[in-house]
Amino acid sequence: PGFQNAVGEAVIESIPNINHNAFYYASIQPGVVPRAAFNDTQSVSAFGIGIDGRRYYSALSVGGGQAFTNDFRLDGLSIQGSAWNEASVLPNPEGLQETRTIINIFPAEYGRAQGVIALTTKTGTNRYEFSLFDRVRNEILNASRFGNNARGIPRPAFKVNSYGITLGGPIRRNSAFFFFSYAGLRHSENVDWLKTVPTERERAGDFSQTYVSVG
Repeated sequence: PGFQNAVGEAVIESIPNINHNAFYYASIQPGVVPRAAFNDTQSVSAFGIGIDGRRYYSALSVGGGQAFTNDFRLDGLSIQGSAWNEASVLPNPEGLQETRTIINIFPAEYGRAQGVIALTTKTGTNRYEFSLFDRVRNEILNASRFGNNARGIPRPAFKVNSYGITLGGPIRRNSAFFFFSYAGLRHSENVDWLKTVPTERERAGDFSQTYVSVG
């Protein structure tokens, strides 16, 4: 029922995901178009922290609808927030088994939205398996901005370290299993602001040489 498309574990593990956004894997599916904010990789809201960060991560148009008209599901439970209809929980992508997008005529267990983005997390198996990850971004590796070069300003500080671990295995073979996932983030950024101060003429009340550029 309806149109469904899924991205599985093999794709999740193989493609880059710079912001570690679990909903990125929905954006590569047919019929899903992210807003510009979704692709932001450097602002303070680009890392899923706080309501604005979760809103950036959730800014997806599904099936031609507007952003924030979708239902987000994690292991069958709706995690849709009450402010922007944003996802209120952001799972660790390293612990994802599948990301599925469901559009149009929903099965009975879905509804309330233009589209449904359903995430399924991994489960333990009879084998012990674990993963470690540590992604580093640093201003040393970045090119300077055009405006900074024009004003002779060095590259501002920009440090991002996302790291974590997953671990799964049997509690009792063939009957009970466990899976653990942890993700951490350290972020340090210097923000440059360009402002003007009054000239001597303006401080004396003479604005005859004051111009405002438009465009």
